[in-house]
Amino acid sequence: MTRSALRPIAAIFALIFTPVFGAYAQKAPKLPSDLPAYGPLKPYAGPKVISSKLPNGLTVWLVPRPGYPKVAFALAAHGGLASDPKDLPGLSDVLASTITLGTKTRTAKQLTEEIAAAGGALNSRADADSVVVSTDVPSWKMQIGLRLLADITQSATFPEDQVALTKKNSAEELRGQEARSIFLARRALAKLVFGANPYSVIAPTEDAIAKISSELLLKAYHAEFRPDQSLLVAVGDFDAAEIAPLIHEAFGKWSGSQQATVPVAPAPENKVSRNIYIVDRGGSVQTTMLLGSVGPTERDANYVRFEVSDTILGGMASARLGSNIREDKGYSYGAGSLLQTYAETSLSYSGANVRNPVTGAAFNEFWYELNRMAITLPRPDELERAQRHLIGSQALRLQSQVELANQFCDLWSRGLTSDTLEREGSEILNVTLEDVAKIGKEYFPAYKQTIVMVGDKKVIMEQMAPFNFQIESAP
Repeated sequence: MTRSALRPIAAIFALIFTPVFGAYAQKAPKLPSDLPAYGPLKPYAGPKVISSKLPNGLTVWLVPRPGYPKVAFALAAHGGLASDPKDLPGLSDVLASTITLGTKTRTAKQLTEEIAAAGGALNSRADADSVVVSTDVPSWKMQIGLRLLADITQSATFPEDQVALTKKNSAEELRGQEARSIFLARRALAKLVFGANPYSVIAPTEDAIAKISSELLLKAYHAEFRPDQSLLVAVGDFDAAEIAPLIHEAFGKWSGSQQATVPVAPAPENKVSRNIYIVDRGGSVQTTMLLGSVGPTERDANYVRFEVSDTILGGMASARLGSNIREDKGYSYGAGSLLQTYAETSLSYSGANVRNPVTGAAFNEFWYELNRMAITLPRPDELERAQRHLIGSQALRLQSQVELANQFCDLWSRGLTSDTLEREGSEILNVTLEDVAKIGKEYFPAYKQTIVMVGDKKVIMEQMAPFNFQIESAP
């Protein structure tokens, strides 16, 4: 029923270290010489969004998509991990996992049975800047979906027995994540790059989970779930004139609480250190390395140029990192890069899992590729492949009504407008070789990267000795 903040993080790593990196499992066969040329690149044509606001302040984005007879609803509230109290990191993660487990009128079982009878499902998640509750149902059942979503977002109760069970599950899930080296590397990198800034929190701690109670969850819920700081998105097969009164009926009487608004996380400083930070896992047969730094926000004029540049570096199957470190050198099953965006910042990082004996050699290739981005122009074919990859991936991903609804929630939570997807799609085609070179010089020089390695400390120190870095334990 619920989806916590840890799962999206795990999914992000799966996308980096499996599909992108795994794409090099075998060389592509040689294509016939008489294949026709690619067709012209066409930017993503975003759907029409009808934007409005209810008298109580609730923002509504309606996205009619006739055809497939389903409707996805998603309600996003400002808040999330970056707004959690300092002594309760990850509170929003537990809130997202418990918000669908009971309301003033329905138990968790009743909620599950009603949405299942309507042919749908309930989901909830927390990220850095928001908490999102969503559902998708057949279009002829959309009134039921709206009614249940309204009940959850306006009158959740956080029953003590459900909270206790969720806390136990959350603690076990956290321990499972901590058994994975990529999670340990990602957590350490965020702490090092963002320092004391709230964006350094990517998951709860066991201490915080233990402290959380129904009372604390209710307090956070009432602070975050208010119509004046929430967005309702509807995507699917409906007529806007017919669905509008249903939305008014379900959400028009929502008044929210009078508590102070949720604090907005400030933009962090870019902390760079010429050290290598190690998370020691004695006896490990491989090293997980991440090199990262602060990137542009999605409101930054450089954002799309950075996205294209990062795709050339490590964001697609034919990217430089994978071609070098996996294909040419055989140091890893794959290497890649990613930009994780937030409302006030972003975290850009590249990485790989490598065999112990080639830890130093693999690091040298990362250093080389990052500096190559900073001092050389990309080839024209690299730029075109990156543009095709980004435009094609966007079009495929956003065919899903659920994915599109969630994407709109994420854009809104980062202070962006409903036309952002279409605008960014057009901007991708305008990126030039010179733009990529400029981005490379500004963001990718190796000396600007914070370095985290997870593995056997003794092995890492031996392998990295020739580079003359100072070695420290990661936070």
